[in-house]
Amino acid sequence: MYSFLSNCFFLLLVSGTANYIFPELFYNILLFINFYYRKSTKYVKNLLKGDLKICEIKNINNIHLTLIYFKYKDEKFMKLVPIKNNKPYTELINVDVNKFNKVRKRIECPNNKNSFIMASIETDKDDIDILVDIQQLSGLYLEDIHPVNVTKYFRYKYSDIEKYGTLNKWGYMRNDGEEYSYIF
Repeated sequence: MYSFLSNCFFLLLVSGTANYIFPELFYNILLFINFYYRKSTKYVKNLLKGDLKICEIKNINNIHLTLIYFKYKDEKFMKLVPIKNNKPYTELINVDVNKFNKVRKRIECPNNKNSFIMASIETDKDDIDILVDIQQLSGLYLEDIHPVNVTKYFRYKYSDIEKYGTLNKWGYMRNDGEEYSYIF
């Protein structure tokens, strides 16, 4: 009991002296602890959550494609795969963390989903904005836009002729100036 009380008095003496000499020391220590607590909980939460999550899988029999909606690092993507593919869906989505970081953190022209600045379908009536679709179809490395499958998908999605008109061509432009155009 005596040692416990003496330790408490010693701790009060040291903390009082330190508080008198360094008035903001405890405040700075609390800020330091809070900062690293928040940083570590975010890191642990990301480790426990897992980076790749398949949200939804749709088989579209009319166009013989499977549409896989997935999330990777809180970004939403879509992947078009032929229906007759027998591989597990998680195996169809190849995740290479080094390649993902290399593509995203280029110095010359940083790449992310926002590097697609324009995407539209030209029709007889009016243009349809498909920027969100192109951003999601671009994939993890921004190279998954396969024109044949994407054309089938857009033809299926925008098939209402009365509402959209006849589909002529679709295209997109990236912020590095490259423009791609495809005919239906």
